Amino acid sequence: MSTIFTNVKTDRQFSATTGFTKIQFYDLVYEFDQTEQDLFGERLTNYQPTKVLSNVEERLFFTLYYLKVYPTFDVLGICFGMDGSTAEQHIQQLQFVLEKTLQRLKMLPARSSTEEKELKLLLTTAEKIFVDATERRLQRPENQADQEEAYSGKKKHIR
Repeated sequence: MSTIFTNVKTDRQFSATTGFTKIQFYDLVYEFDQTEQDLFGERLTNYQPTKVLSNVEERLFFTLYYLKVYPTFDVLGICFGMDGSTAEQHIQQLQFVLEKTLQRLKMLPARSSTEEKELKLLLTTAEKIFVDATERRLQRPENQADQEEAYSGKKKHIR
């Protein structure tokens, strides 16, 4: 069965579907395979959930494609020739393998901290800090100066 993976050939296509160039993808394939072997050992040699995900390249591509494009599991299943619930099961397992791979390569950023001291240490050693935030509505201030301070710069929608 033909899937998206069999059709992706160029760096541009790899980047559009996984966020990696072809060289970066195949470098990660080796590491992903090592992590799978470490985690599952002998069970992995018999691991053939579907004919589509029978090799490590397809499993990694499947995982990265999901994380880059973020389709529903039904759509992901259609793209890779499986049922939506099967796609979800594979994503749960393969995303775990990818996370362990990135941890092993020390490429996974610190995500959270439970203590203030730990957070301060992370902030002092970090080169970059990314904050995922959403804009929230506020009560419009009555004072003109306060209104200008709170203004986000967005215009109202045209009707």
